[in-house]
Amino acid sequence: MLKYLKKQMITGLAHRPNAPPEVELSTVSQVEYLRTDSTPAFNSQTAISLTEQALAPVLEEAIRIWESQGLNDPLLDRLANLEVDIADMPDGTLGEASGNTIQIDNNADGYGWFVDSTPTDSSEFQITMSNSRILADADSDAFGRIDLLTVLVHEVGHVLGLGHDSKLAIMGETFGAGQRLILEPGVLLIDTNGAIAGYLDSSGGTLAAEITDTSPITFEIVDDDGNAIPDIQVGGDTYNDIDTIIGRTLPGDEIVVAIDDETTWTITGQNSGTVKVGTYNAITFSRIENITGAATAKDNFIFEPAGDITGEFDDRVGDQYLELDNGFITIGGDAEFIFTHRTVDADTDGNGEADLIGASLNTFALSVTDVLVDVDGVGSVTLTSGDLGLATLSLGSVRYTALKMNNVVASASTATDTLGFAAAGLTLNIDSINKNGSADDTHLNWAGAFDLNGDGLYGQIDDDLLDPGKELTGTPDLKIDYADSMRLHVLGSVTGTLVAGPVEIDGAADFALERRTVDVDTDGNGVA
Repeated sequence: MLKYLKKQMITGLAHRPNAPPEVELSTVSQVEYLRTDSTPAFNSQTAISLTEQALAPVLEEAIRIWESQGLNDPLLDRLANLEVDIADMPDGTLGEASGNTIQIDNNADGYGWFVDSTPTDSSEFQITMSNSRILADADSDAFGRIDLLTVLVHEVGHVLGLGHDSKLAIMGETFGAGQRLILEPGVLLIDTNGAIAGYLDSSGGTLAAEITDTSPITFEIVDDDGNAIPDIQVGGDTYNDIDTIIGRTLPGDEIVVAIDDETTWTITGQNSGTVKVGTYNAITFSRIENITGAATAKDNFIFEPAGDITGEFDDRVGDQYLELDNGFITIGGDAEFIFTHRTVDADTDGNGEADLIGASLNTFALSVTDVLVDVDGVGSVTLTSGDLGLATLSLGSVRYTALKMNNVVASASTATDTLGFAAAGLTLNIDSINKNGSADDTHLNWAGAFDLNGDGLYGQIDDDLLDPGKELTGTPDLKIDYADSMRLHVLGSVTGTLVAGPVEIDGAADFALERRTVDVDTDGNGVA
């Protein structure tokens, strides 16, 4: 069954002392169990009230979190004079800071507090959405409840002078049940003019799969009640005002955008991220393997470095925009693209046996119309036509990247001198850029790393070569066959001044630039 935590109305936070919420909020807060039980698991009458004894160790951890940022003496003095009171606060309000005083609602606006008995760890929040946001699964004690630690860290931030415009996730205006926000490390605080008053409001309707849901679930994003908060249909049932979707641990769950409006998908982790349709509020999702965009409207796909979808993309008939950052290559612009994910074993040391087991192999093939490509250590080019293939092999901290371009036309470029490749006042047309990169500067023999046809043999030419572009219209040749010594290869023509190490090209010329890693005998003794 799905577990459905009904959403409350939200109000913005006021940055003024003792200000009530700007709109009247509903006092209804309940949990319904899809298909079987509509009885609230808790509400504002049944949620257990917070006690000072329960609050104290969590407050201590919240203060420790801020102290670990290296606060100066004036800020430490504020924390030394901090007062925290438990009160029955206005509907929709979780906490308020005014001066050096924090008030915390006695029952988390009816959701009930999750009072972490081990606040120094986050074991109850097993779903990672980003570096700053984690979620509780449906079987966790934290699911459906407001995390007291997050609220206290937020309110202490106000006491230290941070407002909701601080660009820290922990200082956002609203906060949903079943979530924990983490203070980013390395936040530099200086003494400000004083504490900032602010409310923290409850928000968040969560729809989560449970262990009894054994069949794939399709979550359709709809507008059922006409407000700015999207609703979700599952089968014949509709759940209003949802901002969090948690799929099953089993594969096959899907989100379908049933509102035909421009949609932005931000993929932050494996099968997780956010989806924002038009002007509607964004929905946070996890464990969603397949995504289907708007029927005819444009779909924007933004992949952060850890982003990965293991299932299928379907943008239907709308235009596509891709923004991709894999740590070595950054791509952004309008392009037809094909994405493929597979789990593979890879031979990274060239001995004919797999040594990287269960790695993710993601490939993108793009037919570009207006795309900016930034190649780490090379520069940036704006491509107006041509084909591009990108492959990433990753497992944990291990990551290899390969880029291949064919017959691309560059309308503009900005080069770097990191590899001795610089430019001034030039027009650069690039026929191809091939790059083989990794975090620790070890590189992969892409021609021999895989057994893609399953015959037990690695590096069989053609059978085991990656070809990201084989499904693109026109089937361009984007086979990736780099040796591990190949670092960079650029082929093109230039008008202007091109500098490649000690060589300077001035005028108009065709050129080829290649960088490899080799061993050299510099003293003539026959040994490198």
